[in-house]
Amino acid sequence: MIRFNLFTEELPKDVEISGRKYEINTDFKTGFKLEEVMRSSVSGETKILRMLQIYYPVIPPDIAAAVEKALWFYQCGDSRGTAEKPKNKKERYRNKYEKNTAAYSFCQDAAYIYASFLEQYRIDLCDIEYMHWWKFCAMFESLSEDTQMGKIMYYRKVRTTGMSKDKRFFINEMKKKYRLLDNTDVSGRLTLEQRNMRWRKYIKDRFKEQGR
Repeated sequence: MIRFNLFTEELPKDVEISGRKYEINTDFKTGFKLEEVMRSSVSGETKILRMLQIYYPVIPPDIAAAVEKALWFYQCGDSRGTAEKPKNKKERYRNKYEKNTAAYSFCQDAAYIYASFLEQYRIDLCDIEYMHWWKFCAMFESLSEDTQMGKIMYYRKVRTTGMSKDKRFFINEMKKKYRLLDNTDVSGRLTLEQRNMRWRKYIKDRFKEQGR
């Protein structure tokens, strides 16, 4: 969830670490590259190094803080780390959807995301030279369920309980067709928020092991 007012606040182009500002790569493709690295099978140390290389033209000497800030930027400034308890009036709506189930993968769904942006916003993500990651995320979260990506996310998340036999069969077939295949370090079955928490815990544990 984006906790940032795009109209009244300036989109960040750098982060502050140890009292100094460091430029950070803000293009939306950077977020795609980060997820690709974190879902890969390379070693943990390599993932951390590539994360820093992806985000920082000049890597800060405080590596732990640099990684923390990179994840903060990836999460669009949302550093809560835990999910808010849903309000009672929303419970019935939320119960329509599977918990702890990822709705998308930027890696696996790149083609569907491209087509859906082109359809809804008339934006060709392959042709544009730059879009701030937070702007991209705002538009991605607002994709209509009428777009192909919107439909796919619905199929993955929706519960089939209470549906007619024919509709349940159709939805289950769509779940199979569009299931997330990635099962590496960052499980495709995790929600985005849980995934961010796992990254943070993993990195914290790695630095603890190395005595940093």
